[in-house]
Amino acid sequence: MFTDYLMAVECLYFFALLRRKNRGGHQISRAFWAWAFLFSAVASASGGAMHGFAAVLPAEMKLAAWKLTQFAAGLVSFYVTVGTAKAILAPPYHRLVLAFAAVKLLVYWIWTAAHDAFIFVIIDYGSALLLVLALAGYVWWRRRSGNEIDFILGVAISILAAVVQASGFSLHENFNHNDLYHVIQMVALYFFFRGARPLTDRAEPSAPAPATANG
Repeated sequence: MFTDYLMAVECLYFFALLRRKNRGGHQISRAFWAWAFLFSAVASASGGAMHGFAAVLPAEMKLAAWKLTQFAAGLVSFYVTVGTAKAILAPPYHRLVLAFAAVKLLVYWIWTAAHDAFIFVIIDYGSALLLVLALAGYVWWRRRSGNEIDFILGVAISILAAVVQASGFSLHENFNHNDLYHVIQMVALYFFFRGARPLTDRAEPSAPAPATANG
């Protein structure tokens, strides 16, 4: 519960910093990443309620907290996908990604409304991170510089965190694999923030100048 809430506070802090830097909403890509951090905070906080109060919460409240976690995680996947695409892809390609992400979110919500297994959260979030990795990796490979490396590191550390969680490895009986997963994921979130902070939207292509007749 403590590491869940700690991660929620970190995400809220990154949300506030990105919103302040993007005051006026000039960069949609940065705004989308800010929303991703906000819903990460929601998912972490509701997950903390599950971990900390499961023994005393009524079954209906536990189910509601878990559904909130699942639905918020779906919004995280949506916003990291469309935020990255808006910064990297030229129109109309980022619009195609937006449509794909919206359909994926709807399908995910419909499915998780009737299915509670955590694996579906992992599949949805993992697929979003793989798309972020593909986009950022392509741009970084072409110019070998820029904030894309932070996204790549964020995805790599997130994969490490997932492996640790799946392994069941614990440092102590009071610091199990879930706690360790949260701590490692907090490092990944920092790199995602570093990548999102300087984001700017990919510009619309300029219209060709009209031809003029020679007088």
